[in-house]
Amino acid sequence: MISMQEIFKFDRERIDPDGNVVGEFKPSGIRPKISDHLQRHGIDLGEVLFSQPTKNSKPNEPSMARTW
Repeated sequence: MISMQEIFKFDRERIDPDGNVVGEFKPSGIRPKISDHLQRHGIDLGEVLFSQPTKNSKPNEPSMARTW
């Protein structure tokens, strides 16, 4: 069974004077299982990439991510 879930969400902050959308991609906290497979083969994506910031975490500090 294949399950599709959003691993990143784009939060639009504003539209600049030139009409460009300004925002950022934020992790949903879900870490794809393929990341474990990649890590076993020497490709480390790091926990920070998929971690959702907590209220007490500092910017760029890893937090726990869920695996599906």
